[in-house]
Formats: sequence, structure tokens, C-alpha cells
Amino acid sequence: MAARCLFYRQCLQPGQTYAEWVANLRGIGKDCQFLCPDEKCGKSYLDCLIRDVIVTNTPDEQ
Repeated sequence: MAARCLFYRQCLQPGQTYAEWVANLRGIGKDCQFLCPDEKCGKSYLDCLIRDVIVTNTPDEQ
């Protein structure tokens, strides 16, 4: 749960590129186990959540 809280709070830092931000989110996301709960599926939905964090946490001036 702590890793998920950390993941969702990540913001673009001054001087940080989007590529660096995404790499950071991917690293944190590995600990979050964002997997489809359907036992037949089991696929990761990390990419969708990275998109959501970027849309939500991008500073307004960007």
C-alpha cells in the first residue's frame, strides 16, 4: 500500500524530463503489483496508471 501511495504522489520535478519521470514511475510501479484481478488475465495495467499520474500531476504551466 505504501508503494502505491508513493506512486500516485509522484510529480514532475524541476529540471526532470518526462522520460526520467516515467522511468521513476516504472521503478516504483514494479513494487505496486498493478495486475488485473481476474485470475485468467493477470496482465499489468501499469502503463494506464502512469498515463493517469502524468495527466493528473503535470504542472499547469506545461
